[in-house]
Amino acid sequence: MHCLVANGVYNTMIYLLFEAFIQAGRSNIYELFEGYLARWSWPRKHHSAHLPSIFSKSRAKSHRSAKHIKCQASDLLAIFPVLAYFVQVILLPIGLCTHECNAFLAASNVLDFISSANRGKITSDMITTAVESFLELFVSVWGEAKLIPKMHWLLHFRTHFERYGLLIACFVTERYHRNPKRYATDMTNTNKSASKTVLKEVVCLMMSRVQSPNAFNFSVGLVQSRPASKNVRAAVFFHLEMADDGTYDVDSAFESRFNRFGTCKKGDVVLFDNDGALMAAKVLLHVEVAGTPLSLVSVWVLKSIDRDAGYSEWHSSFNPQIFDTGDIVDTVVTSELGDNTTALLLPCDFR
Repeated sequence: MHCLVANGVYNTMIYLLFEAFIQAGRSNIYELFEGYLARWSWPRKHHSAHLPSIFSKSRAKSHRSAKHIKCQASDLLAIFPVLAYFVQVILLPIGLCTHECNAFLAASNVLDFISSANRGKITSDMITTAVESFLELFVSVWGEAKLIPKMHWLLHFRTHFERYGLLIACFVTERYHRNPKRYATDMTNTNKSASKTVLKEVVCLMMSRVQSPNAFNFSVGLVQSRPASKNVRAAVFFHLEMADDGTYDVDSAFESRFNRFGTCKKGDVVLFDNDGALMAAKVLLHVEVAGTPLSLVSVWVLKSIDRDAGYSEWHSSFNPQIFDTGDIVDTVVTSELGDNTTALLLPCDFR
């Protein structure tokens, strides 16, 4: 997180790319991307309504003054697939700043590989190749003087990945900063006992949380489940082609974990790996039937795909089917094109 998207390499790369276009006479580059970004929709885990405003005219001045994009790390992680596609289909065809665009896309590949490594299809060699390609292109365009220390950090990801078999982001760890702030912000008596008071409060909070039965449960299944309603039970057994004789417990939830690193919510668009075939669907509901996690989804029909660009178009018809929740690979970013057609950006696993 800190290396790439928290005042990191990617923040700097966006600034350098947009600055190159401004110097080439395209002073509206921030506004152009702001409008493009507004056309896309994100999974519900992202609070995405504010994302286009990050590139508004007023904030562009702040970015240029700081010489990097100033925003939350999670926001930048959400934005980068759309930005990479924007560079491919909008900026590159213009014919300006071609070398800068290619260097930026190489940086996007690095971020994509590292953020997707835990799904099991990315190798340490792929990460190393992507990092070295990016650094070579960066130096050829901007020179060694523009290198920052965090670009050197990228060379160490291979070693960590080979040693531990995964690359853990620290977004959750960063969010735990809120716990001390929760008790310290309103404290006015800052004598020598103040720190001890905050520490006691935080310890009590943590002890309470770890004693929860599901505190360390990262298995596939519902998040904050509840008994399913009669209508939900009826829909589930209809699609399972089973009679509901009341012998099975059925729970439902707005959100479900599909692997130990990810969750998805009702209304999200997800990708399935259906025996090696790519399949997209919209989540209608999550349930557990006799303890088995299942997801009722509306399966879409593939119309076209450009794997090099990581772009596909789907006929978003209503075709409800039930699948094992664990078959979900990831949630995706989408854009409505009209005529029941939806554009979908593919993670690097499917390119």
